[in-house]
Amino acid sequence: MNQKREDEIILIDYLSSLSAMVKLRLRAHDNIFVDHLSFIKDENQEWKIVAKVWHLESISKA
Repeated sequence: MNQKREDEIILIDYLSSLSAMVKLRLRAHDNIFVDHLSFIKDENQEWKIVAKVWHLESISKA
C-alpha cells in the first residue's frame, strides 16, 4: 500500500544519557497524529521505544 506519510519532530528531551522523550506529529492515511514516545538505551547502546501515547489531532474529511 502506497500511503502519503509526513513526519515532524516537535521535541526531543534527553532525560539522561540512557533515556529520552520524543514528541512528533505525523500524517498517516490523511489523518494527523501526535505521538509521545519514551526511549531507553538497551544493553547494546541502541535506542528502543518503551512506551507510546498518541492523540488523533485531525481526521481527513475525504
